[in-house]
Amino acid sequence: MPLTQFATLRLSRFEQAVGVLSLGCFVASACAQGQDSPSESPSTVGGSPPLDVADGEGGDAPGSGGTGLDTTVQMDCARTVVTAVDTTAAQPADILVLVDSSPSMLDEIQFVRQHLNEFSARVTEGGVDTRVILVSEPLDDEVPEDMQDEVAGICIAAPLGSGSCPDDTRLPNFVHIPDIVSSSNSLDMVMKTRPQWIEHVRSDALRALLIVSDADALYPQSIIFGDPPLWEDIDFMSGRFFEDFTAVSGDVSWTMNAVYPFSECAYADGIGKVYAQLVERTGGVAGDLCEQDFEPVFDRLADKVVEEAVTLACEWELPAPVAGQTFSTELVQVTRTSAGGVSQELVYVPSLAECEPGGWHFDDSSDPARVLACPQTCDSISHDRDGKIDVAFGCEIVQGCAASDAVTLATPAAAGDAESGPLPCEWVVPEPTNLEDSLDVENVNVRYVTQSGFGVLLGEVDDVEACSSADNGWYRAELDGPTRVVACPSTCETLKAVELQRIEVLFGCETKQAPIVR
Repeated sequence: MPLTQFATLRLSRFEQAVGVLSLGCFVASACAQGQDSPSESPSTVGGSPPLDVADGEGGDAPGSGGTGLDTTVQMDCARTVVTAVDTTAAQPADILVLVDSSPSMLDEIQFVRQHLNEFSARVTEGGVDTRVILVSEPLDDEVPEDMQDEVAGICIAAPLGSGSCPDDTRLPNFVHIPDIVSSSNSLDMVMKTRPQWIEHVRSDALRALLIVSDADALYPQSIIFGDPPLWEDIDFMSGRFFEDFTAVSGDVSWTMNAVYPFSECAYADGIGKVYAQLVERTGGVAGDLCEQDFEPVFDRLADKVVEEAVTLACEWELPAPVAGQTFSTELVQVTRTSAGGVSQELVYVPSLAECEPGGWHFDDSSDPARVLACPQTCDSISHDRDGKIDVAFGCEIVQGCAASDAVTLATPAAAGDAESGPLPCEWVVPEPTNLEDSLDVENVNVRYVTQSGFGVLLGEVDDVEACSSADNGWYRAELDGPTRVVACPSTCETLKAVELQRIEVLFGCETKQAPIVR
């Protein structure tokens, strides 16, 4: 919904009573530039010039108390539309790599030895805290460099590893568990070495398995002694490993990623059917060993880890307050635009507990500083990382009515000003400063203004006994009029906790009633 429609919708009650309303520069980005600013008037609300709206034929304006007086409408909001660019949050990633050290695997071993640094760097450059755990035969330090291509051992150079063979572990980001992985026991070795790698994985990290082998896996290895033997039961072996590894992983999500033969070829010792099922089941990345082109596979895996780990933070900082402005928490519109340019207006909900798909809420309704997407909303946009949100603000709104005047009741004591004492929670209501207005008991509202420029409207309750069942309430000390108003005890505690600019009384709009807390 366009911002002008949004404002019109919220002001419809007021417009019906006073006739046609000029919105002035409600959208500052459309009309603020190139215009001279009118001089300030002491009767303006929030420090901006008023727009005078004459009575129409529809009768008295809501909040006028039947007086028929013209109402000053405060709608000239400087910078009422701000854009917040998406920020991201990255989940750490732990990658467990097992390399078959059979003599037929020398080319693949050499590739891992030379490119594991590049793989790790690609993930890290994507903003992910990466930890690599390698299970493989170590490279003996006595092997001459010109002969290392002819042996199955692996030693990882700096910066990922230490480069000091065979002890190339470099904590915390690289751990080498020295053990021999054969053609068919890679899945068994995952479980067998668990006591060694489990202390290095993190409970909040994504977990990816990467296996490089020229043969299929037998899992568990004991199936070769079964009666009947089950080494041809692919469903059994892949299902059994999935269940076993999921059980030891707890709530941590994981994927199987593997380089294995897709078909019979000169480089294959068997087609990797078990790996294929596990990759498909967990949404991992597969590479065909027969093609002997491993770099694209490693790159795809690195990119997938980044894609899964880096998600939208789903929260946006509110803008710094504009001098002389007070934004209404009751008139905020949030529009999410995807990286592809598709826009969606999000729906305000009062709190996290009341969230719904497509909803948003403030981080703290009593002192808003951030806009947060509801969890259901976040799930739907979390991987669309290059979008934005537009936040549109309106000013001085009381349930669709624009206040005619505002007078400060209290301000926080200055730092070190001991004589001022604590912020009071009982105030004497003054006469309006607008000389055309008079104090009308049915048209008084109380709000506080935060340091971030938001006005949070309080609601009236009948008396102090009614405070316990209301949220953000106040009551009149005298029954015959609001000469003195008192904040409910819980409201008073909120006022003491929030960083305030001031507490105000608003005139010209029907008194808002406090919402009942069930």
